[in-house]
Order: sequence, then structure tokens, then C-alpha cells
Amino acid sequence: MIVNTPLEQIRLLSDREQGGELSRERNNRRGRGGGGSGMHQRSHSHIGIGLSRRATTYHGDFRVDDDDPDARTAASNSNGRRAWYPDYSTIDWVHDGLKERARIRLLRSNGSRLANILDSAQGWLLLLATGLFVGAVASAIDISESLLQQFRESYCVEWSLSKNASSFCNHWVSYSDAFGPSLDLPLYIITGVLFAIVSALVTNLSVVSRPSDVPGGKPQVKYQAAGGGIAEVKTILGGFVIRGFLGFKTLATKAVGLTLAIAAGLTLGQQGPLVHIACCIGNILARFFPKYAKNEGKRREMLSAASAAGVSVAFAAPIGGVLFSLEEVSYYFPMKTLWRTFFCSCMAAVTLKVLNPFGSGKLVKFQVTYSRDWVDSEIFPFILLGVAGGIYGALFIRISAMWARVKKYFAINPIVEVAFVAIVTAIVNHRSRFMRLSVNEIVGVLFSECKNDGTDDLYGLCKTFDKPFQVVSILLSLLATKLLLTFFTFGIRVPGGFFATSMLIGACMGRIVGVLVLQFQQLSEIIGIYALVGGAAALAGITRSTVSLAIIMVELTGALKLVIPIMVESPYCISFNSINTEIIQIAVMVSKWTADSITSDSMYETNIKNNKYPYLDHKSEHHPPRGTTRAIASAANVAESSDDFQVDREYSWQEIWEKLNQLSAIEDSGFAVLKGRKLVGYIAYQDLHYVATTTDTAETPTCSFRYDDSSGPQFFNRTDLTPWMDQAPLSVSSRASMDLVVELFMKVGCKVVCVTDVGGRFEGVLTKKRVIAWLSE
Repeated sequence: MIVNTPLEQIRLLSDREQGGELSRERNNRRGRGGGGSGMHQRSHSHIGIGLSRRATTYHGDFRVDDDDPDARTAASNSNGRRAWYPDYSTIDWVHDGLKERARIRLLRSNGSRLANILDSAQGWLLLLATGLFVGAVASAIDISESLLQQFRESYCVEWSLSKNASSFCNHWVSYSDAFGPSLDLPLYIITGVLFAIVSALVTNLSVVSRPSDVPGGKPQVKYQAAGGGIAEVKTILGGFVIRGFLGFKTLATKAVGLTLAIAAGLTLGQQGPLVHIACCIGNILARFFPKYAKNEGKRREMLSAASAAGVSVAFAAPIGGVLFSLEEVSYYFPMKTLWRTFFCSCMAAVTLKVLNPFGSGKLVKFQVTYSRDWVDSEIFPFILLGVAGGIYGALFIRISAMWARVKKYFAINPIVEVAFVAIVTAIVNHRSRFMRLSVNEIVGVLFSECKNDGTDDLYGLCKTFDKPFQVVSILLSLLATKLLLTFFTFGIRVPGGFFATSMLIGACMGRIVGVLVLQFQQLSEIIGIYALVGGAAALAGITRSTVSLAIIMVELTGALKLVIPIMVESPYCISFNSINTEIIQIAVMVSKWTADSITSDSMYETNIKNNKYPYLDHKSEHHPPRGTTRAIASAANVAESSDDFQVDREYSWQEIWEKLNQLSAIEDSGFAVLKGRKLVGYIAYQDLHYVATTTDTAETPTCSFRYDDSSGPQFFNRTDLTPWMDQAPLSVSSRASMDLVVELFMKVGCKVVCVTDVGGRFEGVLTKKRVIAWLSE
């Protein structure tokens, strides 16, 4: 039976193992061997010959002791001991879940009540710390950005101590007043280029290089602080290991580079990078909690909560952040993670509100409040905005991918490219006070309503009745300029995303439609709502988000003030009274349908495919194209042949290294352990490589595997590899359809599936990477 979540399958598997543990323990007492804890204790003496020193492995940026009690507990079941996952490998959700359940059983049977309470409190303490740090870091970024943007046009002559950027300086003097108007443009360009170049140089500090997947190919170079980072976060939460991507170095370079890039005026958003930064904070803090530091599957539950906290501080939307993590980012999201994610998201929002970085009470610069509802006749313009947003999103994905391929032929130096884009952006933006605002500030202006008393002209956008064509010309100029700058800026080697820029483009389209509708339908205070709907439609066209995006946009209209008090009462009684959500839902749905009709992949999936990350989308149905052999493919047709070991046979370490070298290009695979042709176990490449690397071959020149019911020869002075062997590997019949195999990988979360014929004869191996490659063929 296939179940819907990895842990549901894990519980079934673990419950079966619990039923077999007693019989294995009885066999161990009688001296029969077996695959349980007795076997491990006896065979550990053989391994101790070669592993007498404390063996340690590295994962991410921290050290993990392989002789810790949790590792021994995990080895007590028939799934065997495991080394830490290497870089660019996939994790085994099943094994990590079994390891956690074995740890909990050991704690509950041997630990005190206080120890159990402290163990349960680890998750809540980690979530609280993550929310507080995410809010504090987001506040520091907002304050730094505002100060640096102000320095581009003026300097401070009287500083003051304050907790928000608007009050750090009591008196600013513009450069034009101090040095004359002739130096205004040059200084504006110089400061923008300087900030952009420093941002690119800081981003270069996060470079990593790994060998090419193709023999003899060029090494793959990745700049982990560049771009938005959501595609990589989504891949990591899907069970992939990218070493250093969520480390402290990436956090520091991403935060500093993002601050400088936004201050330089580049047409980039900070929302995507804030999600990446939040996950870095969650991953770093998880290292101080053993429950999560030593289990990759458990840690990804905390990273799901951290990603929601990032969305919370980026959009002032704690509930939208939870839904965004559930809908777009997370791969495994159980019910208890939902409540914990909500708690972490709210803590981040509360921290940002208390720190009040802008001094206005707003968490983001484009947070607005509306006082009127929409009327029935406006549904047709909203549908039109949905179509326009979907077309924009699909074209943006295709054109940006095409532009990225074109740039490869020119081999432009990344620093030169950043400097050139900064110069052009500064020249274009300097022509008007409105254009010189940051992307978030422009979005805030477009979302705002014109006041009836005429006190706020919104940079000329409120002359809707007097000079409507002048307002449309301003919006069209802004739309064309920012659209071109967005296409050329997206993809340069600095931190930045596409959320805010897409909202800007959509808001321009929405406000233009609002001005035109206003000429036929005399309604006041309407245009800002059109801008909000247009921004939501453009975002839906790029991200293909639905429910989470609608809630995020609603929370931008002032619903956040209701979240925290209601959270204290009940997390299930939240209501919004700012504007009706139907208009945003209409635009989002129409935009998604329109974009899907043009291109099926969102920007996230496009980036994942371009970077060749092994991500198996559990929300996709993966239908094979008609008329192809994929529709009738079986496991035997797709399985890869694998080298194998025979039980009760002695192997020299030279033979082991020969087998390892043959499989070095497929590190996610491993070796079948056979008795004749019958499958009796499986050992992963990284586990065998770890043992071969750390064993003293002078003292133990050979190694072997044992089988429980075998009576083969007894080898002495050798390393017993049985504790590292998975004696209960997941397997399917060679006749099983690939549809079943894909469901197994998606919903159970396994890493490897063995293929056997009738009678248990071994046929081959299916890894997660192999299945993904087959799906993309």
C-alpha cells in the first residue's frame, strides 16, 4: 500500500520492525546471530580493529561524531549504520525516520521524564530562536538599505541614536545644495556603481566548486549567495544535499550583498533572498540542537518553518508564509509542522514589528489599507489583469532563460556586467524623483490610494480626473523602463529575486487599467486595489502559487494586526476584514491558467532544471507523453545494473577500491549484497567508501559480509561489513510499472529501490536521480 507521506510509510515499516525485534533478540541470546542489536554488539569488535580511533565525518559546515549513541541506536535495526550524506546527494527519508523513532524509543525506555520534556522542548526553542533572529536580521537589512539609499543623494550632519532608519540622522544635506547641482548625477551614478560592485565582490566570496558529473568536464562553479535562492531551498527541502548553501558564510555574504544591491537601485527584490537567509539562520541554529543536527529528515521540518518566517518578514504575512511553505517550498509537511511553522512565522513578524525598522509601524514599505470593496461590474477588468499577468509571467520565464543562454556566448565578466547594469539603471532612474525610489517604495506608491483632500499627489498619479492621459503616460513610461531593466538585471551575480519587480510590473498594469476604468465608472479610491490585483496576477504568472499568494496579498492590506491577538486565542479562527479576497483569487486563478497554457513550469522549476538539481516534484502527476514506450515502461526497463558482493566471501581492500572507483560517478548508488543471485542486502556507495577510508587495512587486510542463516566459513582478522549493510532494502518486482516506482519515490521518500525477479533474484537498482533522469528524457 502506498501512503501519502514519508513518515506514514516509516511508521508502518518501523512497526513491522518492532514486531521482529523480540524474535531477533531471542536468536541473539541463543547465539544464532541475526540482524538486531546483538549482532551489532558482537560485530562491532571486528570493526573496532580498523576503527579504533574515534571516526568523524563532516556534513555541511560542522563535524558529526559517527560513534554517537544515536548512530548506534539507528544501527540496531536491520537498515544498518550510515555515514553522513555527501555533497550533492539525496537523503533517505525512510532511514532518517526510522532513526528518529529508534532514538525516541531508547529515550522513552531509558530516559527520565525531565529528559523527555527537554527533548520535546528542543523544537519549540529552535523555532523561537529562529523567529527572533529572522526578524532581527530582516530589520537590520531594512535599516541598512534605507541609510545607504539616503547616502546616494545626501549626507548626514547630525547623527542620533535610534532603532529605525528614519531617525538615525536628524539633519540630511543634499549633495546638490552642498556642492552644486552639476555633481548630483555623477555622485548618484558613482555611489550606485560602487554599491553594486561591492555587492558582486561580496557575492564572489560564496563561490564553491565541485567536480563535473561528466568525466573530463569542467568543474561546476556555483555562487551560493547570488540570485534569490528559493529554487535551491526548495530542492534542499525535497531531500537534496548542497553543502554550504545554508551555512554561515552564505548567510553573511547574502545579507551584505543584498543590502548593497538594493541600495544601488538595481531592479531586484529582496523577498526571495530573505527566504534563503531565514533558512540559513534556521540551519545554523539547528546545529546546537542534537535532535535536529544529527538527522537530515528532522532538520528539514525546521527549515520549512524557517522559510515561512522569511516570507513573513518579506511580505508582513505570517499566515501567507505558512501557506507558501506548504504550497511551494516544503516536500514533507505533517500536521505538527504546520502549527510549529505558524508559531515561528508569527515570532518573526512580531520581532520585526517591535523593532519597527521604518519608524512608521509598517513591516514592509508596500503595506497598505483599503476602505472600500469592489463592485460586480469590476470583475471583467480583474479577469483581464489575470490574463495579462499570466502572459507576463510565462514570457518572463522564457525570455530570461533565453537571455541566460545568450550571455554564455559573450563570456562577459560578471563584475563588468554588474557595473554596466548599475550605470544604466542610475542614469535612467535619476531622471525623476519617482524613479529614484526603491522597488519596494514604488510598489507601495502604486498600491496606495489617492486622498480626497489632495494632500498627497503620489508623484503625479492622483491627477486621474484632471489629466488621465498624463497619468497613463507616467505609468506606461514606468512600466516600459522597469520591464527592460528587470529582464537585463535578473540573473546578474548579486543577491536579488523577482518578487518585488514582478509586483511592480503587475501594479503598473493594474493601475493603468484602473485609470481607464475610472473614466467610465465614477468611483473614488479604486485604483490602488487594481494595482494590488495586478501585482498578484503577475506574481501568480511567474510562481504559479495560488492560495498562499492570495493570502499574502490580503495580509498586505492590514490584516496582520488581527493575526497575533487571534493566534493567542485560537490558530483556526482567523478572518480578514480589509478587502474581499475574491478579486485576488479571480486574478490569481486566471493568471495561473493563462501561464500554464503557455509554459508548464514556474520560475522555480525552470531554475531547478537549468541547474540540473535532482528534484522530484511530489505535486506533479508526471504523465508520460502519448504514443511513447514510457507509458508501458517497467522497473526492469529503467533499472541500472549494479556491481555486487557475495555473502560469506572474503574481499581484499584492493577489490573494494576497484568497485568503488567504477561507481565514483554515481555516488548516490551502491552495491547489492547477494547470496548466489538472491538479494539479501544493500550497501550504499558513501557508506562503503567511508569504511574503506577509515579502516586500518594493515591490521584488517580483508573484509566480508555475513548472512544470518548461513553456515559459511569463518574469517579471522578481517572487517565485518554486515553492520553497514541494509538487510531490509526496499524492493519491487521487475514487472512493476514505473508509475508505481515514481509514486514510491515521491510519497515514501526512499533513496534507492532494488529490482528483483521472481524468487528474489537481483535484477538492478533504481536511484532517485535515475528516476528523475528517466522522467526528463
